[in-house]
Amino acid sequence: FHAEDGIRDPDHSLVGSEMCIRDSAYTLLIGRYIGIAELGFYDRAEQTKQLPANFISAVLGRVILPLFSEVSRDTRKLRDGMRLSIRGLMLMNLPLMLLLAATAEPFILTLFGAKWAQTVAPFRILCLAAALWPLHVVNVNAFLAQGQSRLVFRLEFPKKMLGLSLLVAGIFYGIAGVAWSQVVFSILAFVINAYFSGKAFKYGVVMQATDIAGPLTLSVGVALPAFALSSWLVLAPALEFLLIFSIAAAAYIWIGYALKIQAFSDAGDLFLNLRSKIGRGSKSNGA
Repeated sequence: FHAEDGIRDPDHSLVGSEMCIRDSAYTLLIGRYIGIAELGFYDRAEQTKQLPANFISAVLGRVILPLFSEVSRDTRKLRDGMRLSIRGLMLMNLPLMLLLAATAEPFILTLFGAKWAQTVAPFRILCLAAALWPLHVVNVNAFLAQGQSRLVFRLEFPKKMLGLSLLVAGIFYGIAGVAWSQVVFSILAFVINAYFSGKAFKYGVVMQATDIAGPLTLSVGVALPAFALSSWLVLAPALEFLLIFSIAAAAYIWIGYALKIQAFSDAGDLFLNLRSKIGRGSKSNGA
């Protein structure tokens, strides 16, 4: 969690510090037991996976976190804000990460060249873990908006222990095992966060899973053919990536609107809120 998230709390720095400690431990363990070269490929995959997260962080900072702060004393409105945020963000993040996983090889080769080809496998797996990232951020920041950073800090410790345990188990299976440990951790961390959101906001695991079921099913439905097409096509990496990604993204949008999936209208509401926030910010700066 960074300062630009828009949350101000006396214990907020403790949460960020705990996460930094966890990330450092991951780096040390991977470098020590798998090797420096593999750590380099894994780190490149991790950094590349984070690129889409930076865009979503901008949306969070502009729209969602200020919205949570405004309604933090009204549990019903905060829950409604969480639902809107999760539906809208997962509508964008799920297809993006699953399509990047499906087209990982041409994508990595386009960005970094053939010498980084060993980054493809961990990047593909880490994209699966990153698909759930907005769920973690929305749940945790709903607690922070209500000033419950102590709860977030208490939850972070068992999650850190869980993550390290999964990492140790994954190390025995090499760099792919480490990446898969992150997928398992992402799922279990979601369950933990959403369980406590269920207690606090009546918006738990089942409701959140139901809200993302439509975009998830549709994303898998377009990612699998994209993966098959990527395995079959033999084109220049950049051309292959742009062609497959564009076709799959267009199919995702067309089918989503044709089926009238609720998350598509929620994404429109998020966009309108974003425009409103930017407009008000521009007027303030002009004044």
